[in-house]
Amino acid sequence: MKHLTVFFILLSLAACNTTAPVKSFEGYFHSVEPEDKLSIGCSDVAKRNDTDGTTEGYMCEVLVTDETVIQATNGENLTIEDLVGLEVETVGAPLGVEIVLSEERDINQSPESRLGLMAAEVVFLKE
Repeated sequence: MKHLTVFFILLSLAACNTTAPVKSFEGYFHSVEPEDKLSIGCSDVAKRNDTDGTTEGYMCEVLVTDETVIQATNGENLTIEDLVGLEVETVGAPLGVEIVLSEERDINQSPESRLGLMAAEVVFLKE
């Protein structure tokens, strides 16, 4: 009986610490990097299962292709060139964005999980 109880406790602890892939997340737009990569603050999604209470911030590398839809809050389509004018250094504060990924990914505190995310849509939440 003891072994069965220990098994269920370990099983429930393991279930609490697993992460599931995400299809979209909200974050903050910081900058356009070379090769059409966006630097997006993604701390909330990276730390969604954090039990350590870390205050460290995390950035995600989001790749934009010709097929990626980039929109302003009002629905206006934007280009990657338009985003340079919206960088945090230009506007003084990061703008909120929603990133819809081309495929689900498990985004967490591991650097590898936050690199090479392919965006299907980038939608700015406020201007």
